[in-house]
Amino acid sequence: MAETNILNTLGAGSGLDVSAMVDALVNAERAPKETQINSKISQSEATISGLGILSSAMKTLSDAYEALDDLSEFTDQASVTASTVAFSVETGSGPVPGQYATSVQQLASSQVERLFVGYDGNGDPVGFNGASENLNGGTAFGIDLTIGGTTTTVNVTDTTPQGIADAINAAGLSVSARIVDTGAATGNIQIVLTGDEGANSQFTVSTAVAARETLRTAADAILTVDGVQM
Repeated sequence: MAETNILNTLGAGSGLDVSAMVDALVNAERAPKETQINSKISQSEATISGLGILSSAMKTLSDAYEALDDLSEFTDQASVTASTVAFSVETGSGPVPGQYATSVQQLASSQVERLFVGYDGNGDPVGFNGASENLNGGTAFGIDLTIGGTTTTVNVTDTTPQGIADAINAAGLSVSARIVDTGAATGNIQIVLTGDEGANSQFTVSTAVAARETLRTAADAILTVDGVQM
């Protein structure tokens, strides 16, 4: 037996698609409710997501507070009474609480060398006649710097005292150079080389175009803590 769409049968002869009209009315009635339901679903999902983020943040905060559950973490402190020109103190991880008597016998120092022309009849050092004085007849030369047992030859193409300082500084070594003007009427320019602090930073310098002299040797700091030398 053939099935018959009753709505279409009722609209036969009228030219109206009654079934389509009914579907449209139903859809029109359903659309606002469906939108409202979907909106509430989206809001619920957003709320659940937000609660998840809040829960995670609270767990992180709780873990952070657990690390501060010891009263000593708020009461322990480091107090240092010392001359700031002697040494400074920084706390590290896991310090042992207590009081310590500290005294300094020697500060760490860096080695200082100077390059100059030579000495006069009175034994006083004579420097170069200006930072741009031409040395070695304008011919490039080398300066040997030995640091920690390793020798590096610094090539000097700008054959002036300033050129020497610039070449050493450009070599990227743990020795820096600078020009010093002593204020003398002549021979007033000297080249001063400075290394890093500590006995392990000692260096030697050798060149055929200048005399050298050690002004200060490199040394480690020496101090005692409760009578124990460090």
